[in-house]
Amino acid sequence: DLTTPGVPAADPSFAGTPAFAWLVAHARDYGFRLSYPPGNRQGIAFEPWHWRYRGDQPPALADALATAAPETGERQSAPTLSTAGVSRHVP
Repeated sequence: DLTTPGVPAADPSFAGTPAFAWLVAHARDYGFRLSYPPGNRQGIAFEPWHWRYRGDQPPALADALATAAPETGERQSAPTLSTAGVSRHVP
């Protein structure tokens, strides 16, 4: 479950935040999917805060993990949701 500053955990208003818009645009690049989108076949209400990791390594993440910093030759860490202003909520 995800949230962002100013939005309570597990709240539908998360869908109107820049963090949610970023997730919609980029989460698939890192292997994440919205668990319960509107009209899901499970019949569960839309939960904009509920995302799951699929376990596959998408190309964007594989590229990020393999990128070396040219100055040092050291691997760079993979981008995280926190770098996009999104904070992870742990109940």
